[in-house]
Amino acid sequence: MAGQELALAAVHAVLFKAGRVLFFSYDPPQEDNTSVAKWQLWDPDAGPLDPVAKDIGRNLFCAGHCFLADGRVLVAGGQSNNVFPFVGWGADHDIHIFDPTSEAYQKVVLKK
Repeated sequence: MAGQELALAAVHAVLFKAGRVLFFSYDPPQEDNTSVAKWQLWDPDAGPLDPVAKDIGRNLFCAGHCFLADGRVLVAGGQSNNVFPFVGWGADHDIHIFDPTSEAYQKVVLKK
Protein backbone atom coordinates (compact mmCIF):
# COMPACT_ATOMS: atom_id res chain seq x y z
CA MET A 1 0.00 0.00 0.00
CA ALA A 2 1.50 3.36 -0.98
CA GLY A 3 2.21 6.06 1.56
CA GLN A 4 2.85 3.84 4.56
CA GLU A 5 5.72 5.01 6.74
CA LEU A 6 7.33 3.54 9.80
CA ALA A 7 8.36 5.75 12.71
CA LEU A 8 11.78 4.09 13.02
CA ALA A 9 14.80 2.86 11.10
CA ALA A 10 13.84 -0.77 10.46
CA VAL A 11 17.09 -2.69 11.02
CA HIS A 12 15.48 -5.97 12.13
CA ALA A 13 12.31 -7.55 10.74
CA VAL A 14 10.31 -10.59 11.85
CA LEU A 15 7.44 -11.99 9.74
CA PHE A 16 4.68 -13.70 11.76
CA LYS A 17 2.39 -16.41 10.38
CA ALA A 18 -0.60 -14.04 10.41
CA GLY A 19 1.28 -11.71 8.04
CA ARG A 20 2.21 -8.95 10.46
CA VAL A 21 5.81 -7.79 10.56
CA LEU A 22 7.70 -6.70 13.67
CA PHE A 23 10.39 -4.09 13.04
CA PHE A 24 12.89 -3.07 15.71
CA SER A 25 16.05 -1.04 15.87
CA TYR A 26 17.98 1.66 17.63
CA ASP A 27 16.57 5.19 17.74
CA PRO A 28 18.46 7.15 15.02
CA PRO A 29 18.63 10.47 16.91
CA GLN A 30 20.07 8.58 19.90
CA GLU A 31 22.14 5.85 18.28
CA ASP A 32 24.80 5.99 21.01
CA ASN A 33 22.23 5.66 23.81
CA THR A 34 22.22 2.02 24.98
CA SER A 35 18.91 2.52 26.80
CA VAL A 36 16.74 3.53 23.84
CA ALA A 37 15.39 1.50 20.93
CA LYS A 38 12.16 1.46 18.98
CA TRP A 39 9.77 -1.20 17.72
CA GLN A 40 6.66 -1.16 15.59
CA LEU A 41 4.22 -3.71 14.15
CA TRP A 42 3.23 -3.41 10.52
CA ASP A 43 0.34 -5.03 8.67
CA PRO A 44 0.72 -5.33 4.88
CA ASP A 45 -2.93 -4.40 4.37
CA ALA A 46 -3.24 -1.61 6.95
CA GLY A 47 0.27 -0.23 7.43
CA PRO A 48 1.76 0.53 10.84
CA LEU A 49 -0.58 -0.64 13.59
CA ASP A 50 0.44 2.28 15.79
CA PRO A 51 1.74 5.51 14.22
CA VAL A 52 4.24 5.95 17.07
CA ALA A 53 7.10 3.50 17.53
CA LYS A 54 7.33 2.12 21.07
CA ASP A 55 10.49 2.14 23.18
CA ILE A 56 12.04 -1.21 24.15
CA GLY A 57 14.34 0.36 26.74
CA ARG A 58 17.56 -1.07 25.33
CA ASN A 59 19.43 -0.48 22.06
CA LEU A 60 18.93 -3.72 20.06
CA PHE A 61 20.82 -2.60 16.94
CA CYS A 62 23.40 -5.44 16.96
CA ALA A 63 21.01 -8.14 18.20
CA GLY A 64 20.19 -11.51 16.73
CA HIS A 65 16.73 -13.03 16.85
CA CYS A 66 14.87 -16.29 16.28
CA PHE A 67 11.44 -17.79 16.82
CA LEU A 68 10.70 -19.85 19.89
CA ALA A 69 8.50 -22.94 19.53
CA ASP A 70 5.47 -21.08 20.92
CA GLY A 71 5.67 -18.28 18.31
CA ARG A 72 7.37 -15.68 20.49
CA VAL A 73 10.61 -14.07 19.30
CA LEU A 74 13.84 -14.33 21.28
CA VAL A 75 16.15 -11.34 20.78
CA ALA A 76 19.72 -11.84 21.98
CA GLY A 77 22.18 -9.03 22.48
CA GLY A 78 22.22 -5.49 21.20
CA GLN A 79 24.43 -2.41 21.23
CA SER A 80 26.59 -1.88 24.29
CA ASN A 81 28.64 1.19 23.67
CA ASN A 82 29.34 3.12 20.52
CA VAL A 83 31.68 5.62 22.16
CA PHE A 84 35.34 5.18 23.14
CA PRO A 85 36.55 3.50 25.36
CA PHE A 86 33.82 0.94 24.44
CA VAL A 87 33.42 -0.49 27.91
CA GLY A 88 30.41 -1.22 30.05
CA TRP A 89 27.63 -3.68 30.54
CA GLY A 90 25.11 -2.91 27.87
CA ALA A 91 22.48 -4.49 25.69
CA ASP A 92 24.98 -6.96 24.23
CA HIS A 93 24.41 -8.94 27.44
CA ASP A 94 20.60 -8.78 27.20
CA ILE A 95 17.89 -11.24 26.25
CA HIS A 96 14.44 -9.93 25.29
CA ILE A 97 11.34 -11.84 24.26
CA PHE A 98 8.62 -10.36 22.07
CA ASP A 99 5.15 -11.86 22.43
CA PRO A 100 3.02 -11.23 19.32
CA THR A 101 -0.18 -12.06 21.23
CA SER A 102 0.28 -9.39 23.89
CA GLU A 103 2.35 -7.21 21.53
CA ALA A 104 4.91 -6.60 24.25
CA TYR A 105 8.63 -7.03 24.92
CA GLN A 106 9.88 -8.61 28.11
CA LYS A 107 13.48 -8.36 29.26
CA VAL A 108 14.91 -11.57 30.68
CA VAL A 109 17.04 -10.66 33.67
CA LEU A 110 20.46 -12.30 33.62
CA LYS A 111 22.95 -12.34 36.48
CA LYS A 112 26.34 -10.72 35.97
